[in-house]
Amino acid sequence: MEAEIEFIHMVDLDLKVCTGCLTCVTGPSGIVNGGPANCIQKDDFLWLTDKIYDADGIIFVMPVFEKMAPGFFKAFEDRFGGPSRDVALLTVA
Repeated sequence: MEAEIEFIHMVDLDLKVCTGCLTCVTGPSGIVNGGPANCIQKDDFLWLTDKIYDADGIIFVMPVFEKMAPGFFKAFEDRFGGPSRDVALLTVA
């Protein structure tokens, strides 16, 4: 059995933090208006999420500082699990 493995170093990507603007929800292309709910931030986030959705499995490996994930991963988590990815909100919209 063979597997294709790709290493992505998230610290090398341009990932901006969520600003809480909610454009992904209420903006012209937001989910409540039937849009794709894409973030207005221009960075590598969509590229990374495409990679994640195409993968059969994902392993996140990172150092642990002060009993929690590092900031760059928290920034990714906030956007990846934010309102534009909320299944209940997407279903209602």
